[in-house]
Amino acid sequence: MTDLFRIADALSRPLLFHPTKLEVILSALDGRLPGLESAAPGPEASRFMGRADGSRPYRIADGIAFIPVVGSLANRGAYIGASSGITSYEGIAMQIRHAGADPSVHSLVFDIDSPGGEATGMFRLADLIRQVRASKRVVAFVDDMAASAAYGIASQAHEIVISPSSIVGSIGVVLTHVDRSAEMEKAGRKVTLIHAGARKVDGHSFGPLSDQVRQDLQAEVGVFYEQFLTTVAAGRSRLSREAARATEARTLIGQAAIAAGLADRIGTLESIVADLRSRASTRHSSQPQPASSAMTSVQPVYSHLTNAPYASSQATPWTNASAPAAAPVAPAASEKRNRLRLAVEDLVRRDAGQPPLPRESSTPKTGLMLAVEEMIANDQARCDLEASTGHQATPRGGGGLRAAVDAMIEEDRRRGR
Repeated sequence: MTDLFRIADALSRPLLFHPTKLEVILSALDGRLPGLESAAPGPEASRFMGRADGSRPYRIADGIAFIPVVGSLANRGAYIGASSGITSYEGIAMQIRHAGADPSVHSLVFDIDSPGGEATGMFRLADLIRQVRASKRVVAFVDDMAASAAYGIASQAHEIVISPSSIVGSIGVVLTHVDRSAEMEKAGRKVTLIHAGARKVDGHSFGPLSDQVRQDLQAEVGVFYEQFLTTVAAGRSRLSREAARATEARTLIGQAAIAAGLADRIGTLESIVADLRSRASTRHSSQPQPASSAMTSVQPVYSHLTNAPYASSQATPWTNASAPAAAPVAPAASEKRNRLRLAVEDLVRRDAGQPPLPRESSTPKTGLMLAVEEMIANDQARCDLEASTGHQATPRGGGGLRAAVDAMIEEDRRRGR
């Protein structure tokens, strides 16, 4: 009985509740409200539903954090207690922040079965979800209800997945007023309200509402309603403010909800997990891989284009300090690479209008060296032909090796800016 007064007090605030759930609560409270006494929150005030064992306040599997959104929703702490079926926005937000900062989590799944709850607090939670989903995948799984405030939470996910029987929607606001004056009179109780400020006790339950107070409360509901529509539209590109308003706070089931834009597809929790695993695997495989030893062997040529020329063919190749050491190169392969470097160096200097560097006469011009020089000569002949005839016989910049080196030169120029 100590918590019933708090429940009744919450009902006098604007609520984002499915109407059938509200009727259940009112029915449960009927005849059970204490007088005017109230008790302080019990030791359960700091408990959050869904807390997992260990260092994380949520269940996690394969980098996916599962955050339950179950039961009626309240703004601050689970002050009524987990056994009452009430979850707090404060507790949900704590789990979301933790998962958002957890480097081992790549996706969040909201496991939702809730008729909604208090209006205050939901909008702040929606903002937090949009912040987290900018860096991590967020999916809402509805099993089997996401109504009103719970739908407000679901609408902030990248995707809403439902079951064939899931109930979603109820984008609206309700505020209740119970006139208990006849009941108090029958019980022989007469309440006197002593207050300062003419509007201090507007909406009290010991008498009927005046027209003015009714209008004020309706205006308050309207403010929350407009904010609710804006929040849903901000989270779901498929559902504009106008489309959300047009639902007139209806709830839809299964495929009808998808057709109306309230959900995206029908699925299961298992299918969501499989999809998120696949996405994470694809993301990982598409990330750049560390340079191999083969790439390291080419780097001396690429690095040389903007550095001083090699003093000799025996210069120590440049390597990435962070890359693993390359395996020893066979003498024949090393000689071929040196010849290729020398040939490319000559081409670079010729492109810059500089004479080739003198080579030791002992360096034989055979094999790869001769092939490269032949390509250089062919490119030069084509350029001379173009100059004399005015006809461009090859694509701008030459072809073959010359085009590749030109691309490397241009890349180095950009890097040097």
